[in-house]
Amino acid sequence: MKVMDIGRICYKMTGRNAAEKVVIVETHTPSQVSIVGAQTKKQPCNIFHLWPTEQVVKISKGADQKEVIAALKKK
Repeated sequence: MKVMDIGRICYKMTGRNAAEKVVIVETHTPSQVSIVGAQTKKQPCNIFHLWPTEQVVKISKGADQKEVIAALKKK
């Protein structure tokens, strides 16, 4: 099991979206992923700026913001 899988719920630790709950929607390189959150549009992010949780939601690869918000409400 990888820590930074697609669907992993994380908290953003740096930047203007710090402390916001986000979900990993794509992995680009071992240290770079794309994230989406309720207040965050899809954007690339370094994994060292994320605090992963144990929670995972089921989403498709490259999910849009609406799909992620719906998955977070179910959780």
